[in-house]
Amino acid sequence: MLRFTTEDQRDVADFHQLHDSAKESGFGRIFRSPSLFEDMVKSILLCNSTWEKTLGMASNLCKMQSKLADLRSKKRKRDPKPEIERPGNFPSVKEIASLDKEFINEHCKLGYRAKWIVALAKKVERGTLDLEEIEKREIGPEQVIGKLKPSKGFGVFVTATVLMCIGYYHVVPSDTETLRLLREMHGMEECSTQGREAQQLYDRFSPFQSLAYWFDMVKNYETKHGKLSELSPLYYNKVASMAVSEFLPKEYGYVVIVLVLYCFLNLWMGFQVGGARKRYKVPYPTLYAIESENKDAKLFNCVQRGHQNSLEMMPMYFLLMILGGMKHPCISTGLGLLYNISRFFYFKGYSTGDPIKRLTIGKYGFLAMLGLAVCTISFAITLIRSSA
Repeated sequence: MLRFTTEDQRDVADFHQLHDSAKESGFGRIFRSPSLFEDMVKSILLCNSTWEKTLGMASNLCKMQSKLADLRSKKRKRDPKPEIERPGNFPSVKEIASLDKEFINEHCKLGYRAKWIVALAKKVERGTLDLEEIEKREIGPEQVIGKLKPSKGFGVFVTATVLMCIGYYHVVPSDTETLRLLREMHGMEECSTQGREAQQLYDRFSPFQSLAYWFDMVKNYETKHGKLSELSPLYYNKVASMAVSEFLPKEYGYVVIVLVLYCFLNLWMGFQVGGARKRYKVPYPTLYAIESENKDAKLFNCVQRGHQNSLEMMPMYFLLMILGGMKHPCISTGLGLLYNISRFFYFKGYSTGDPIKRLTIGKYGFLAMLGLAVCTISFAITLIRSSA
């Protein structure tokens, strides 16, 4: 639904004074749900989820209302008609507050979001969070943020979206779609979901930063999918579905190449072990030779151990490369190359039969692993902050 209040008319006119392209296209109004509570819930459903999955969860909530009606009907009748799954209205504050997260997850599959939504509904139902006061803009945006912040689920993105629904447009909602937009439309590669870069970019349209952001977002979608108002409902859930290549930075390709190089290195080490078996007469499936039975046992065991140690370290190396590279692809690529090279010399040194020589250059591989661990921790902190 659209709002047509005097305040909204004034906001759109003021925004058009700052944004000529928006004025030419008539852009400036946003669709809203019938209630602020519904807008809040739908914003929470967007957290760490694809657009398609978010639509599915919202649809399940509407279907849940019809199931609630069926349950009430069963209590009144001994022989009720069979259940028919049908869409209903979006559940009210009172209906959600009366349920527990287990029931909601059973029917709607909201995951951890169910707990947040039930807690929000109970706050509103008890009156500790006055949505009417917020929606009428009787308090300023900073006060609104202060009231929402204690509630779980109201991080940077959700809070900015709720503010926009109320009519405060100064905070740009920032998530992975924002990062994609900044990369595609503005060539900004190094961005974070904290939204600092996006906020600075649109500050020239103050106090309508989020409207300017959504103008660019809609323009970006329509470049790919055509006019959104003419889009088939069957295709609507695909509009904001990001491909892996859109989510990951383009430099992540270097991370992939380094991992593939390690796979070839691992194959080469395997062939060296196979050659050592023939050379030192150690048949399969013997893992390590026994010195009392084979005079070359130590030489073979050193070659075998060099490969075995590399296999033991490989899962941790791959995990840290894959995760750390998502935020720091170039640094991870450099550290990965260092690890690959050090592993080669680690194996060569071990293969001499003198275990000490494995660390001459091979020791730098542990330094590379430490650096990758730092990159991964940095990525984890970014995720925690973006969903806090």
